[in-house]
Amino acid sequence: MKTEITFGVKKFNPAAQCGHIGKTKEKTSADAALSKIRVDEYDANMPESATTKKAILELSLLSVLVSLVLKGTMDSLFAKEIIEDPKLTHVVQIVWTATLFQFSVFFFTLIRFMFGAYRFHESEPPLKHPFFLLWNTIGMLILFVLFYFTGLTIRNSMSFYALSLVIHIWDFIWFTPLVFALNGDLKTLVGRFMILDTATVLVLGLFLWCRYFHSGPNTLLWRGGAALFSIGIFDFVWNRRFYFSMKHQDS
Repeated sequence: MKTEITFGVKKFNPAAQCGHIGKTKEKTSADAALSKIRVDEYDANMPESATTKKAILELSLLSVLVSLVLKGTMDSLFAKEIIEDPKLTHVVQIVWTATLFQFSVFFFTLIRFMFGAYRFHESEPPLKHPFFLLWNTIGMLILFVLFYFTGLTIRNSMSFYALSLVIHIWDFIWFTPLVFALNGDLKTLVGRFMILDTATVLVLGLFLWCRYFHSGPNTLLWRGGAALFSIGIFDFVWNRRFYFSMKHQDS
């Protein structure tokens, strides 16, 4: 039985109005779902030029950070010793020292981290939660600040390898939330990075402990450098598909 209530010349039908409200809600939900689909399709089909510009911007930012780190390191290593118009033999004597090996270790490790950070960011699926965007930004900035301070201690093996140890501790901490958020190949990759960080911390920690508590010839420069070179080369071989594949990793 249809119930109608008359107000002046207009009739009010409660049942019809309730049906209209229900249809409006259904339409609103459908519109919202359609909008989400369109946004997702836009993200998936983003023009290649936009993706390329984004990649170039990220690489440029990393390049600036690395350049600043290298400038500080080379100033600390060479600038105070080289005088105006020095003889060539004087330059060779300043540059060709045992500390040059430590600089090569630092440069290799810096390039490894920079290339790894770029490739990971390039391959990482979009983590839309604001926490991960903020966390990755903070993580990268702290990492390169630590590299900057490590470069300033290039002449002191004890401080240099102690800060190198801190770099790998922070790298492990940075990856910890990501290992729970990622899936597939990238989750496996992050796990491998954390294993390499752990191995580096243990080896450098052992060398630093031996140097601090045992007297004798200072072999920390050579041992620490050999450890970082060996683990870095192993990293490139173990994760060669990630570093050198032309295809992006899928999550």
